[in-house]
Amino acid sequence: MSRTEKLAKALLEDRNKVKPQHNIVPCFSCGATFVYKGRQGELNGRFCSMRCQAWFDDGNPSYEQQQEQERELLNAPLDSLVVVAGPADMVGRKPYAELFGAVAQTRGKPRETYQTRRTRDGYVIPCTHCRKDFESKGLRCCSKDCEKAYCEREENLATLAKAGIEPKAKKLCQVCRGRMPGWRNGRRVPSSARFCSAKCRSKAARERNAA
Repeated sequence: MSRTEKLAKALLEDRNKVKPQHNIVPCFSCGATFVYKGRQGELNGRFCSMRCQAWFDDGNPSYEQQQEQERELLNAPLDSLVVVAGPADMVGRKPYAELFGAVAQTRGKPRETYQTRRTRDGYVIPCTHCRKDFESKGLRCCSKDCEKAYCEREENLATLAKAGIEPKAKKLCQVCRGRMPGWRNGRRVPSSARFCSAKCRSKAARERNAA
């Protein structure tokens, strides 16, 4: 028998061997997969380690329960999200409910509500001051400068209200409902303008074409 024939025979015999079947199961606590070997002393066969078993014995949820809670959180309305850890003045508060303010009133009118997009760490929303989209983890403005400008504007409006002066209502963008700028690229924005930026103009055109 030639060397090639011996090699072919060995490969054929190896292929025909019955390979052992392992029962791969997920850990009941963390979800990591491992080879099930049944109970090993104090370790229950459903857990990959004593640490995971102790976690579950302490009353913590199983992996499936954790997954279900996460799905419920992803589908939960924004105004139901509550801070559970962090600074003492934030725990128990609902920052997104305060931010979007569907119920709270601002100068006698309901606050605006926004179409949001969920990200890994927060939501993409328009900045309250400059109206640019940014990833928010509970903040209403995209930067310290915008937060400062927004607070200054609110203080000015409060001062005018105390003096009995009603500020002139600003024209709003027909897409994002933000205030129309007075100037753009060094030129005064005409009173006939309907959109605050090229982005809003393009969005309106896409919606018009889709309809």
